[in-house]
Amino acid sequence: GLKNKNNFSNNNIHSMSPLRLSKKNDKIVVSTFSTMYYVCVLVIVWYASALVSVTTSKQIMNRCKLPYLLCTTQFLFATIITNLYMYFSGNYTGRSINKSMTTLLYQISASYTCGFILTNCAFSIVSTSFAETVKSSEPISTTLIGLLFFKERNSVQTYLTLLPICCGVGISCFHSDNFNLIGFLLAASSNLCFSSRAVLAKKMSLSFPDIVDEIEMFASISLKGLYFL
Repeated sequence: GLKNKNNFSNNNIHSMSPLRLSKKNDKIVVSTFSTMYYVCVLVIVWYASALVSVTTSKQIMNRCKLPYLLCTTQFLFATIITNLYMYFSGNYTGRSINKSMTTLLYQISASYTCGFILTNCAFSIVSTSFAETVKSSEPISTTLIGLLFFKERNSVQTYLTLLPICCGVGISCFHSDNFNLIGFLLAASSNLCFSSRAVLAKKMSLSFPDIVDEIEMFASISLKGLYFL
C-alpha cells in the first residue's frame, strides 16, 4: 500500500504540466515585484516626508527657538494622524497590554521624545546639514547600545561596515566651518536616544510577537510622548 501511495504521489508530481508550473512561477514573480514596488514607494514617501520635516523644523527654529513647542506639535499631529488612520482603516485591534509591555512602551516613548527634543535643539544651534551629518552615525550608536546593554552581537563584517561611517562623519564634522561643540553634542545625544528607541522596539517585537502592531505602537508612543512633554 505504501508503494502504491508513493507511486501515486510521484505520478502527480510528474503529471503537473509545464503550463501550470509556469503560471505558478509567474505568480511568484508578480508577488515579488509587487512587494518590491510597495517598499520602494514607502521609501520614497519616507525620504520626501523627512526632507519636508527637517527643512520646516530648521526654519521654525530659526524664527523662534521653541524646541519643546515644536516637539509637542509634532507628537500631537502624529497621534491624530495615526488614530484617524486606524479608525477609518479598521486596523485597531484593541489587544490587551500587560504590565511589562506597558513599561517597555514608556521606555520607548521616553527615548523617542528625548531624541526629538535634542534634535530640535540641535537645529536651533547648527545648520541642518551639520546636524543630519552627525545623525547619520545612528547605526553606530544602535550597534553599541545593542551590544553593551542587550548583549546583541553582530558579525565582523557588520562591525567593519561601521568604519566608513565613523570616518565620514568625523571628517565632515571636524573639518566643517559650521562646527559647534554644543550642537554636535545635542545631535549625538539624539542619536543615542533614537538608537535606544530602536533597540527597545526590537525587544518588544521579539517579546510580544503576537500582540505588537507597528501602527498601534507608534500611536501609543506618540501619545505617551505628549504626556512627557
